[in-house]
Amino acid sequence: MGLVEPLSLVAGTMTMSAPGIQAWKTLRTRDVTGLSTGSYVLLVLLNMLSTLIGVQYGVVAMIVLNGLTLMFYAATLFLISRAAMGAVFGVVGTGITLLAIAAPTVLADLLTTRWAEATGFIYGLAACFSFLPQVVMTHRTRNVSALALGNLALIVAGMTIWIVVCALLGNWSLIFWNSVLLLMVAELLRLKLTLRRAPQDTRNDMGDATHAQLS
Repeated sequence: MGLVEPLSLVAGTMTMSAPGIQAWKTLRTRDVTGLSTGSYVLLVLLNMLSTLIGVQYGVVAMIVLNGLTLMFYAATLFLISRAAMGAVFGVVGTGITLLAIAAPTVLADLLTTRWAEATGFIYGLAACFSFLPQVVMTHRTRNVSALALGNLALIVAGMTIWIVVCALLGNWSLIFWNSVLLLMVAELLRLKLTLRRAPQDTRNDMGDATHAQLS
């Protein structure tokens, strides 16, 4: 566990800063046309689970940094759809309240490593699908203006380190699902880098064609 804390701190700082960059860009530009509500709902849920995993393993860096990441994703979701954000926190809050009333011992056990693998599996499902709506939307619309480049680059770097942390913890479910998440974010990064150059490339092609006609 010696390397877990420092690596978690580095990875958590990256993945916490990333949605902060996206939230700031969205707040500043108010451009939400290229952002998927479905993806941000799943990302909020994903970071609730990752904070819980930090509690289960007692990794303070995971708890604090994933908690901050959750706040940034919730802020962006609020800018995209207030109704969606209200629904997410309403459902989660109701679920926790009902569990505390009906099965308080299960709720207590949920905070221990006894439920770590199960939590990791549920986290994995959320991770597997979290960026999928955004990838599909971006492929369909070819609109990358709302996506922050720094956000995507930091998530790719941070998730790579998180996979190493998961390997040190011996949680193979988290290794697999984080790898799936990493691949989807890497695809969004590729789209951002290629599509943002497309208008310039198109103008150059048009200019070359005009020059050829004049010649």
